[in-house]
Amino acid sequence: MRMPDDPRADMRRPEAGESVLRHWLMRRVTCPNPFYLLSAACVIHATGVPLESYADALSPEALLAVIGGYAAILAAVACLIVRLWKVWDDARSIFMILLLLFLEMALCADSLVQDDPLRAARLLAVGFAAAVGVSEFLLHTLRLRLPALFRIPYYLQLALLFLYPFVLLPSLRAHDGAATTWGIFAFPFLVGLTGLSLWPAMRRGPDAVRDNGSPWVWGWYPWTLFVFLGFCLCLRSYTLCLSFDAATALGAAAAYRLESIFGAYFLAPVLFAAAVLLLEAGLQSSHRTVLRIALWLPVVVVALSFPGSGRNAADALFISRLLDTVGSPVWWSLMTACVFYGVAALRGAPGARRFTVYSIAALAVIDRESTVDWNTLTAVQPWPLFAAALLAGVAGFRSRRSGELCEALVFLAIGAVAFDSVASLPIPRELVVCHIVLISMLTVGVLLDDGTARMLRKLGVAALMVAAALTCLHSAAVSAAAWVTPVYVGGVTLVIACVVWLRPSGWLKAALCIQLVAVYAGLIVQGCQLLQRSVRGQGGPSFLMAVVLLHFGLLLSALKAGALQRFAQRLLGSDDERAAGES
Repeated sequence: MRMPDDPRADMRRPEAGESVLRHWLMRRVTCPNPFYLLSAACVIHATGVPLESYADALSPEALLAVIGGYAAILAAVACLIVRLWKVWDDARSIFMILLLLFLEMALCADSLVQDDPLRAARLLAVGFAAAVGVSEFLLHTLRLRLPALFRIPYYLQLALLFLYPFVLLPSLRAHDGAATTWGIFAFPFLVGLTGLSLWPAMRRGPDAVRDNGSPWVWGWYPWTLFVFLGFCLCLRSYTLCLSFDAATALGAAAAYRLESIFGAYFLAPVLFAAAVLLLEAGLQSSHRTVLRIALWLPVVVVALSFPGSGRNAADALFISRLLDTVGSPVWWSLMTACVFYGVAALRGAPGARRFTVYSIAALAVIDRESTVDWNTLTAVQPWPLFAAALLAGVAGFRSRRSGELCEALVFLAIGAVAFDSVASLPIPRELVVCHIVLISMLTVGVLLDDGTARMLRKLGVAALMVAAALTCLHSAAVSAAAWVTPVYVGGVTLVIACVVWLRPSGWLKAALCIQLVAVYAGLIVQGCQLLQRSVRGQGGPSFLMAVVLLHFGLLLSALKAGALQRFAQRLLGSDDERAAGES
């Protein structure tokens, strides 16, 4: 009989004559079925596993026996409901609950690791063996196929879950609080490495678990197992902070308030490993939604990596050690994100190139030695922005997209504002930045010819004309040599002429004519002023009026002869040409 593709396909449909109420009740009770989880929660509560010491609490051996025995019962129930009734949905829920029980079994020996390490070793060894035994029992009884590419990382993570406290034992026995906190901090990095060991299995794709013995398709099996196990390992990272650091660094009262050094940035290695696996899954399946999640996940990680200034004394002390030794967690997360996005872009992930650019640009406000929250962002550093502008510019030219080139212009402008050498120039920094942006806009507009490029050409030329006019009108207020204004205006006119020559259009030609007329009028005014200063007398204004009237006369004659109309037609072109140039 063919296995259903949908894990919910084993749900029985109501037959003719079956009451609607009974069908409604069965659907609510059996899919999903919350009672296995509620039962496990009651068992955990009854054993007193929470981190409070009651006078009549069970011994660690009794706790392990109760929780391990209940895990064995749940495993037997899972086998029964699958072998007898084929209820795979509930069996999957039991698998997840078993992982949670494995976590509780690992917690049983935390109180003994420092005081009685031999007894703790026996407990943890028994717990680990029980977890392996229950797992193998389920796999063999249900005839589930779990290849070595999955089985080895699974048992590596179980080993971390149970046996990691012995890594902390030397520093605990030496009462070395600093070494203990570093050991706790290293735990999520090892979890991330074990997660990355799943990369070969992810690369193989659905073929790795084809015909796995269950109705679950790729994604449901075995990845739900590893997702929940990763969640349990993250909880284990938190409980390590509570069990082995809080009481020694803060005292018993703070420990009972569940204060610790744990922060969201502890999860960064695990989440980055998840992003790598999701990226590989998206690339192998060409699934755009999975790729989007993979690309956005590092953004979430960076946002979670701000440690803050410390919520308690131990946390503040550990953050100070971090900054003095390895640096800010958010800086390292951002650097890791840059590498991740760079590799994703090289492998052809859609949108990864833009994420790379923005990640590099974000480094401009993150300092490795001081940034711990939003209030400690550093002053803008220009070099990351210049690197982002270069990368965005190269990508924009290669893809012929003006949008990416505009982003490069923005990064270039912000970097120029922050650049110290610009501040040392005799010209105001704002003017330098504005002209860098204008020249960049015109460069993009000349090299490309899409709608954005045409808009940039027009805006750049118009802005240069306004700048030239303002320079002429306020030349007296500019503390510069007398030759600066004519040279600047001449340079602006030359740039506009080059743009018209390279990308001719009616609008740009008209702008060039207006600029030439303005330059010509300015030369006349300057000539009359020079004449008035050179020749004594009050005839300067009259001479200027005579020149103006002469030009009006020439303009009227040209208008009568139709020369202006013919010039406009040749300058702007026909209506069809104008429409083609503006489209």
